[in-house]
Amino acid sequence: MLTEKLLAKNPIMETESSRGSVDADFTARDYQVELFQAALDENIIVYLPTGSGKTFIAALLIKEKTHEVTKPLDLGGKRTVFLVPTIVLAIQQAAYLRRHTYLKVKEFYGSMGVDIWGKDRWKTEFEENHVLVMTAQIFVDILNHAFFSAYQLNLLVFDECHAAVKDAPMKQVLSKLRSCESSRRPKILGLTAALFRMRCKPQKVPDVIRQLSESMGCIVKIPSSVETVYRSSTKPCEIVFQYDDEQSKQNPDSLTLSAIILDMVFKLVKEFRNSYGEFISKDESDVAKHPDKIDILLDTLKDIDYLLRALGPYGAYHCAHLYIHILQRAKSRVKVPQFLTDLNKVTALCQEIKEICTAYFAKFSPKDRLLLFTQPKVIRLLDIIRKFNSEKSPDKHQRGNLKMCAIVFVERRCMANVLYHFLKDIAKHDETLKFMKPLFIMGQASGRNPSLKETKILNMKQNEIMTNFREGRCNLIVATSVLEEGVDIPACNLIIRFDRIKTYCDYVQTKGRARSRKAFYCLLVSPSETDSCLEDLAQFHSIEQQLLAIGNVEDDRDSLIDNLFYQIIPPYVPYGEDGPRITLPSSISLVNRYCGQLSSDPDVLLAPKVTTTKVDENEADPAHVKNIKEILKKLPKGNRGSSPTEAVSIGDLFQCRLILPLNSPLREEIIGDVMPTKRLAKRAVALKACIMLHELKELDDVHLFPIPRLIPEEEDEELPVEDNANVPQQGHENVTICNRRFPACFSNCRPIPGQPNFVYLIDFMLMKPCLDLNKLFFPFAVDTKLAILTSQVIPAICPFPLVTRSGEFQVNLCGVDSVILDDSQLEKLEKFHQFIFQDVIFLWKRQLDFDLQASDLQYLIVPVQSENEKLDFVLIEKMINAPTVEWEKLPLFMGNKFSFEPNEYVDAVIVPSYKPLGTLNTFYVDGVSDLTPLSAFPDKENETYASYFFKKYNLRLTNENQQLVQVSREITGKNFLVPRLASTKKEIPMHLVPELCNIHPLPGPVWKQVVWIPSVLHRLNGMLVAEELRVLIFKEANLGIDFLPGSVNVSSVWCPLKLHPPKSRLESQSVSHPMPLTNSLKTSASVDSLDLGVNMIWHLEYDDTEKDLLPTDSAADQTSPSSSIAEEKTDASSSQLLDKMPALDEFPTFLEFPCSIEDQKRKWADLASEDPLESQPNCIPEMVDLKFDVGNPSTLSVFGPSPGIVLEALTLAKAHDGYDMERLETIGDSILKLIISIYVYGEASNSRCDEGRLTLMRMRQISNKHLFHLGQKKGIGEFTAAQRFDLMLNFRPPGFKPPVADHEPNLHVQQFVQKKNVADSMEALIGVYLLTTGIKGAIKLMNWMGLKTVPNTDIMAFNPNNGFPVLSTCLPSSTLDETQNEEQEHALMHLYTGLESFEKRLRYTFKNKALLVEALTHASYLPNRITNCYQRLEFLGDAVLDYLVTRFYFDNPCQYSPAILTDLRSAVVNNETFAIIAVKNRFHLYLKHLSLSLNAILDRFIRAQEENGHLFMHNYFVLEETSDPNEQLASNVDVPKVLGDIFESVAGAIFLDSGMSLDAVWQSYLPFLHDALENFNESIPVSALRKLYERHPNGLKIRKSECLPDGRICVAIEIEGTRLFKGAGGNSKTAKSAAAKYALSVLNNQTG
Repeated sequence: MLTEKLLAKNPIMETESSRGSVDADFTARDYQVELFQAALDENIIVYLPTGSGKTFIAALLIKEKTHEVTKPLDLGGKRTVFLVPTIVLAIQQAAYLRRHTYLKVKEFYGSMGVDIWGKDRWKTEFEENHVLVMTAQIFVDILNHAFFSAYQLNLLVFDECHAAVKDAPMKQVLSKLRSCESSRRPKILGLTAALFRMRCKPQKVPDVIRQLSESMGCIVKIPSSVETVYRSSTKPCEIVFQYDDEQSKQNPDSLTLSAIILDMVFKLVKEFRNSYGEFISKDESDVAKHPDKIDILLDTLKDIDYLLRALGPYGAYHCAHLYIHILQRAKSRVKVPQFLTDLNKVTALCQEIKEICTAYFAKFSPKDRLLLFTQPKVIRLLDIIRKFNSEKSPDKHQRGNLKMCAIVFVERRCMANVLYHFLKDIAKHDETLKFMKPLFIMGQASGRNPSLKETKILNMKQNEIMTNFREGRCNLIVATSVLEEGVDIPACNLIIRFDRIKTYCDYVQTKGRARSRKAFYCLLVSPSETDSCLEDLAQFHSIEQQLLAIGNVEDDRDSLIDNLFYQIIPPYVPYGEDGPRITLPSSISLVNRYCGQLSSDPDVLLAPKVTTTKVDENEADPAHVKNIKEILKKLPKGNRGSSPTEAVSIGDLFQCRLILPLNSPLREEIIGDVMPTKRLAKRAVALKACIMLHELKELDDVHLFPIPRLIPEEEDEELPVEDNANVPQQGHENVTICNRRFPACFSNCRPIPGQPNFVYLIDFMLMKPCLDLNKLFFPFAVDTKLAILTSQVIPAICPFPLVTRSGEFQVNLCGVDSVILDDSQLEKLEKFHQFIFQDVIFLWKRQLDFDLQASDLQYLIVPVQSENEKLDFVLIEKMINAPTVEWEKLPLFMGNKFSFEPNEYVDAVIVPSYKPLGTLNTFYVDGVSDLTPLSAFPDKENETYASYFFKKYNLRLTNENQQLVQVSREITGKNFLVPRLASTKKEIPMHLVPELCNIHPLPGPVWKQVVWIPSVLHRLNGMLVAEELRVLIFKEANLGIDFLPGSVNVSSVWCPLKLHPPKSRLESQSVSHPMPLTNSLKTSASVDSLDLGVNMIWHLEYDDTEKDLLPTDSAADQTSPSSSIAEEKTDASSSQLLDKMPALDEFPTFLEFPCSIEDQKRKWADLASEDPLESQPNCIPEMVDLKFDVGNPSTLSVFGPSPGIVLEALTLAKAHDGYDMERLETIGDSILKLIISIYVYGEASNSRCDEGRLTLMRMRQISNKHLFHLGQKKGIGEFTAAQRFDLMLNFRPPGFKPPVADHEPNLHVQQFVQKKNVADSMEALIGVYLLTTGIKGAIKLMNWMGLKTVPNTDIMAFNPNNGFPVLSTCLPSSTLDETQNEEQEHALMHLYTGLESFEKRLRYTFKNKALLVEALTHASYLPNRITNCYQRLEFLGDAVLDYLVTRFYFDNPCQYSPAILTDLRSAVVNNETFAIIAVKNRFHLYLKHLSLSLNAILDRFIRAQEENGHLFMHNYFVLEETSDPNEQLASNVDVPKVLGDIFESVAGAIFLDSGMSLDAVWQSYLPFLHDALENFNESIPVSALRKLYERHPNGLKIRKSECLPDGRICVAIEIEGTRLFKGAGGNSKTAKSAAAKYALSVLNNQTG
């Protein structure tokens, strides 16, 4: 007898094959597929143990016969009926079929009222549904009443067909079918895990099988490989446990209490027997005779008696407690007074039992009362459960393996309920059982048990209980037989049979739940029952072996024959005897290895299809048969199979046929040589397959091993870096040093005396004014403007922005004059040029030498009169002849007292004499104040301004009545390229004493323009360099237009360059409700993180020595306003200024101009203060109307890209120029991926590369390394703007020689550029030409860059709408071609059958049906020999969807930042999102596959999605328990890769079938993607890890990963050094993600 000692040993089952080094057989295909193929040929009964996938076989057969049931009945259509014995199975099987087929499936059972349905109702049900799942009795009634004809059935499935005995409903259905013509009978499939319901002796097994086969008209089938069955089904260790049932060893109090309760129950039973007569002795209640359902009385008494005997007084106590509530509810429905009286008696009995038990129990502790008042059988049960306490295991490595997942099977529903409560209570009070977390589940009540069905002890539905069990929140379930058949549960490692096994069916079905690798099946028996129990087990084992023998059809020949043939048949030696070889014994292992590396899905193992058949000697090749006989003669005489004197008997001959998975290029069926044994036949065909694979270059030449999924070697693919004198050697592995490129038109352009020279006016147009009207500056109203003088023509460029304290200006470079100058004039112009850069911009600090001839930039900045646009030599003479001012000395004045003249300070720039000269110490006079030196000083420590200057600078004023001037700083060294940080503080005016300040000779309006010149020239240099690249691309790639002369109206060709200040993530996320601009004007830590728009406010800088000159808030309030010079000037000269204003047509930005400067100010003030919400774009685009083939009309241009947008593509984000390449790079990367994917798809069509190889081939082209090499050849690094503008560090002033640096790089002539930045610029340029010239233009640019974009195949045409090369769909997609024969066409249409409904779902009808079939064919679906599997289309569809989603978000009016754009694309375009969308839209129902493991993975995910409402799972994770009770492990929800794959492959199929139309894919896929696009648009999903970093930037620590026993990676995240969160996954990335989700969830709950 087996004992519990076996439990402690914890044996591990092993198979012989696991220890072998050479495969004796091919990798087994799922045996369900083998039985499915058998079911196609004949009627069979599938005998497989519980949990071996019988329903999967039925689903495959139903899907295969889809074409028969999708037709209407009146047009010859048929229906499938699935018969089950119970309601639970009807619901479960219907749900399974709905999850895995696209057919209309419905279940039927008695409580639906089907008993009263008539013919019309049933006709409607059969017409509307394709598969009808019902209990057998319902179908019997349908046939009996002729509601449906058996001739209209195509398939009849009998689940648990062992129930078809005697007069059972299933047997009646079969009897009805016998009356039908045999040729018109439906196909029959029987499913069973136990062929017997009755007890059966082993010798009678064959007779019982024969009777069942004859009864159903089927043959019993199990897999041909018995080893496969053993490997796939349950093989738990079986143990019989005895318990002591002697009453003498029980607690006396328990025996006394039991006797009291039994006596009370017996008395009431006797009373009821007298009242109700014989009814009490019947097993079934007669409801018709007792309308008040008095059986509840009997249930109560019987259950109390049963539980008292089985569990002891505790069972009776708890049962009484439960029934008190049930009886109270029953009283409300009582109609008969006598029955009400009896109910009260039973209720009183229950109450009395509770009181008596409570009195006894009170004497003991909670633990003792549980243990002392229960039967020994329960104590024995607890002993078994304690063995699975993982905390007590001495082996740390075994603790995780001993984690309990248990089911205790009981017979009666009341026992399940009460035993659960006992286990729950004992777990609370017994330390050794605290690990136990029990629940219970009961089947639907029948007979006299409907009352218990209404109990809501746990207030939990059955599916919720099972969910808790599956997710580990419960580790033990007490269950009735409801779990024996049909209910899906996790793999359990402990099954306990609490009650005695009665039949072989009970044995198989309860044992079948022990599915864990190390599982135990325990039976509890008393000593008196032990012998009979062991006898039953022996019979069950014998029956099982005889049944399994049915499938053991393998007839292995003598190993001597095999060895003899191994020696005679030569190995495959393609490179001589010293080279690699493939022998007959090793051939199968090599084929298995090859198939194993074909799969792109780690969860699916691909295997070949092998068919072995007997061959008659007369049908075989006579010469080959003769050779076999000659070989057999070499056997020892005793093993030849005949008498020594006779000829050798050849015996049976066998031949094997082999089909490799669909993603192998070896497509045809391989037929092996005829052999005398099965094993030889299999190895012969494997050897032949290996030879053919090597010829196809699927095996390498070095070892004859399968070639890894790598790119085939290509010629000229390696691109070495060419020696280029213009590109300095790189100084770091990822960084290169490039020359800074300057415009060619600025070199050798020194004005020439006596020759025409060109004047280009630098024109400023105010576009966005500041809020402070006193700071407004009107360049069109000044007398003098600045211009560029050069001897070279400057190409026309688009206007560009400049941001000043007065607002945002648009700068235009306008050619206004051609002048001829003499030497003296040029000398004066050069001096003026030198003056403004050295004495105004203060570049003398950089110690640059002015040498126009030696400079690389030889143009001059000159003044021009606004009125006639002529050179202003008056101002030039004034500046170069102005007396030298000693800036750090007090100004000179006549007499002993300073005389203040206000007119001298109009538009003046002053410099305080008491401060060192510098960029921060020049001030522009805003006006004259009413304050004097004797006015109160803002600082309370000083009484007046005069006292302040005396105390601090020892300066005495000679005129204490002079007026102070109100000034603002003119910062000459600042960057005017981007907006500055807005200050939240009110700007307080500063006042200076005129006596202490020197007046600069240059007028203020000119000074303002000069201050902006470095920023203007910086942007102008970038624009002209971009123009040179644009022209180069035009000349070499014929894209865009040629050089524009300066006379052309640029604004009619190119849009102005615009700033794109980066938005914060919060601003970008608020796309549905844009933030008001006024709310965004807040202090930020980042200078460039705020888009001020029209409300730009400058944050002025003051040094510490000036802060005391600023009045306090109170002082500012006390300061009375006075008339300013600006006001006087405006009042006095408004009419004159109006005359100087330009014509309206010169300002296309404004519709009208006011008639005065004051009106102009008011208009701009209104513009600055208008409600920004009114001008915000609508952020929800009309998605349906988007056109991807032709592109966005707002960006397309017949002239190609402007220099401005090219400059954007060349500007790095670190340059901080107000725009950068990153958005363009994102869209360029996406279209590059798509174009190269099309190229790779077409180029690799003949080699039939799988998805992995295709992806690697694509990556070889679009990798940053490859793009860098191509960009280096084109010199893109020189064009790139990689440096941040710095006046004192890297600005190149024209006419000055750059200093010689002591080390590289010399930032004046060189720059650091990361290699990735060059690659990014390449992608951004592709994005530019995509937006402006469309897809065809982008392809031409890629060709210019050196990328391969058009396959070497014969391209018949290009799509006229988008320029894609249209590939011949028959070439890359399938084996079908123009010459496909009728048989292939028929096979294709058979595969296509049923997909019409999928086309309706797609709203797209395929012209080439093979593409749709291919898109839905998994590599395991070998019946499809017409097309490839979906991998190639998936590769293409991934690129198509990536581009569509990226372009959708890119063109969104919200203009997402690059980071947000990337987040949005990543959130939508990933396997998880696509899988969820695919399941929601039922893509999986049309998937063609033959893999049980894949089916199981799909089923789990589909059920999970149906339960959560198809929600996106960015924050979902699953918690697992560990050996430490205080620690949990998070893991991500497994998403089947195949679901995302087919979502992409169908998109790829539509793209190809529509002639490369992106619009066709968008129109079809928009309804599927809509929710994801909108949901993520409103709330951009951010990874949990990033959120943690944002919340704890310095307190987050990721510990080193470790490997778990199951092979997964475990990563721990520590937060603030106090809390640790662990996550597990297949790699460290997924493990970190799970841990971060877990941590974020806990933190959110704590803060919430």
